[in-house]
Amino acid sequence: ALPICVGAFVSGSLADRFGRRTILLWSFLQVAGMGTGVAFAPNLVAYCILRFLTGMGISGFILNDLSLSQEWIPSKFRAMVVTSSAYIVTFGQPILAGMAYWLREWRWLQLASSAPFFIFFLYTWWLPESARWLIVNNKMDTALKQLKRVSNFNGKNKEHALSLEMLKLETLKDQHTEAPDRKS
Repeated sequence: ALPICVGAFVSGSLADRFGRRTILLWSFLQVAGMGTGVAFAPNLVAYCILRFLTGMGISGFILNDLSLSQEWIPSKFRAMVVTSSAYIVTFGQPILAGMAYWLREWRWLQLASSAPFFIFFLYTWWLPESARWLIVNNKMDTALKQLKRVSNFNGKNKEHALSLEMLKLETLKDQHTEAPDRKS
């Protein structure tokens, strides 16, 4: 539990500074690398340190994956995606038990459970960065490019003409409605 809490604090702060996608990539690589390292840990101290770092990475990818998926998935599908993700995690537990039965040596089990994170790291490269994060960090051109890319993917490129001016106007409108009233 402690690595998850530390990972949430650290990865949340880093994601605000460097972007959700960057920290998601790093977290997948951290879980893959540290998890693989656990399988080769020469002693208990190394094992505990690597497991701690793996737990931190797990927290980082859960938080940033959830943030990105909630931002990029259309609202009518969000509940289904979150529910499906929860079912997949739940379904993974009996699979892990079956793997543990099949792979009796704990080091092989650790390798088998860490290896997929290298694949997750590779496929995450095509995910777009958070448009909200890009806008908040004044990277409007990149945000517009990402929004147009997603709009084209969703077949909405003809219906919604996106422009930099429209994006800036919407950002100013959001800032104005979110700003607290400062009347004394």
